[in-house]
Amino acid sequence: ELDNVIARNKLFFAKRPKTEFKSSSTPSTVPIFIVGLPRSGSTLLEQILASHSKIDGTKELPDIVALARKLGNRKKIQDQDQYPQSLEKLTKDLTIRLVGGYVRTNNNKKEIHLNERSKVIFNPKGVTIGEVKSFTSTRKKLSELTENASEVEVLATIVQVFEPRFFEVCPECNRRARQREDGFFCEEHNKVTPTYSYVLNLLLDDGTDTTRTIFFSKQLENLIGKTKEEILTYKENISDFEQIKTDLLGKTIKVIGRVKKNEMFDRLEVISQLVFTDIDPEKEIKRLAETQTTANSTESPTEKSTTESTTQESTQEPIKESTQESTLEEPKPLEEAIETITEPIETQNTTESTEEKPTTESTTEQDAV
Repeated sequence: ELDNVIARNKLFFAKRPKTEFKSSSTPSTVPIFIVGLPRSGSTLLEQILASHSKIDGTKELPDIVALARKLGNRKKIQDQDQYPQSLEKLTKDLTIRLVGGYVRTNNNKKEIHLNERSKVIFNPKGVTIGEVKSFTSTRKKLSELTENASEVEVLATIVQVFEPRFFEVCPECNRRARQREDGFFCEEHNKVTPTYSYVLNLLLDDGTDTTRTIFFSKQLENLIGKTKEEILTYKENISDFEQIKTDLLGKTIKVIGRVKKNEMFDRLEVISQLVFTDIDPEKEIKRLAETQTTANSTESPTEKSTTESTTQESTQEPIKESTQESTLEEPKPLEEAIETITEPIETQNTTESTEEKPTTESTTEQDAV
């Protein structure tokens, strides 16, 4: 039977497209899966990779094995395992029924989680699905943001970076752990030995406005390309974070998230849920051109005719010679010219902005699963 399983796996994966790596290095944060039989050296390979400063080894996880068993749909011992052939059934429009799952609320949205007792049924009989809502983000200018907007996408440049803030969280649910006289307590798990999470605030500018954007734990890791262990080292050596701040300044990023009003400072802030640092300039230029073309095509005929008639009238007016003599204003002395500057340039040493504490959002935010 083992030979039969190996033959079926070889036949299936031989048909899959092979990935070609164009370079030996990549900034991608996509997980690396090491798959192998027992005593085949997979653990040693994992240890070698994990010795790199930007790779975090997770030891041997049972998730892939558990998922393969569910996809195998093997109800009896004599039944043939349908994995990995069942992967071909995983299509975009596949209907599935989840049995034995549980629901959690994350950022006011419901999530379905599965455990080892849960079941996945593909294309259940007698079940029809109506209109399916797909996830789409809406590109907005910072000046167009409104309170409580969700799935908002902004493309902007980092103009100011603050220091990260660290706070205690429950190791079970990742919620904020509050300190009392006899230790730290979680609202759900009572007294706990807390771990630490972190949040970073920065200012984004897209030419229309400047908005504070907040990156909690996982999104901060994606933003700066650091692991949790590496970021926690800045808690004791915050001066080492200065180089990160320098590297971020002037960088253009794309953020998808939700907008929330900070009642204390009466301003709108963006809570990052996804962050992309590998911006393709050509793609953005093409998108801008398409947006401009769409805007021109939606201009009403009335507006066009009004613009044309105004242009014609303006061209028919005779050009009048100016009879008023132009006078040149004498240059002001240097001291007077300096006094005309009324708005000082904002620097990193601002008092209010750099010393602000993280918003109250940091006390309840969780990682998106």
